[in-house]
Amino acid sequence: MSTDATSQPEMTCQWCGGTIPENGSACSTCGATRPRDDLVAPGYEPVSDEPAATLPVTESVDATSDDEARARQILKDLNAYQPEDPPVARSSADGSRGDDLPFILGVLAIGTIAGGLLGWFIAPPLLHNLFNEVVGVDTDGPEAFRRLGAFLGGLIGLLFGALLATAMRR
Repeated sequence: MSTDATSQPEMTCQWCGGTIPENGSACSTCGATRPRDDLVAPGYEPVSDEPAATLPVTESVDATSDDEARARQILKDLNAYQPEDPPVARSSADGSRGDDLPFILGVLAIGTIAGGLLGWFIAPPLLHNLFNEVVGVDTDGPEAFRRLGAFLGGLIGLLFGALLATAMRR
C-alpha cells in the first residue's frame, strides 16, 4: 500500500506551510509526513455537495419584508421544536416531602450544642488524665481543657447530628 515515489510532486505542508520536496517523505520545516492518497478509513464517504437539512418553514417570508418579520418567523419555527410540558424537578420520588433543609439545619445545631455542652463538662478530666499519664505533660488541671473539650464535643456532636439527619431523611 505504498505510493509511487516517482509520481509525487513538490507540495506545501498542510500543518506549517513549509515545503515537502519532490519525492520526499516529510516536510523540511516541521517533519510532518507526506499525506497518502491510498489510505482511506473504513466506511469513509466523501462529503456531498447537497445542502444540509433545514428547519421546516410553516409560512413563507417574503424576501423584501423587514428584519422583524423574519425574526418572528424564525422564533415561530424554533418554538415547534420545544417540548410542550417541561419536566418538573421534585425533591423526592413521591413528591410528598417538602424542603428538608430547615430540619437538617435544626438537627445539626442541636447536635453541635449538645456535644459542646457535654464536652465542656465531661471531656476536661479525661483530657487532663490523658495528657498527664499517657503523654507525660504536666498540666494545670482539668480547668485548662474546658474550651478544648467543648470544641471537640461540638465537632463530635456535629458528626452525630449529620448522621442522624441523614438517617431520618431516608
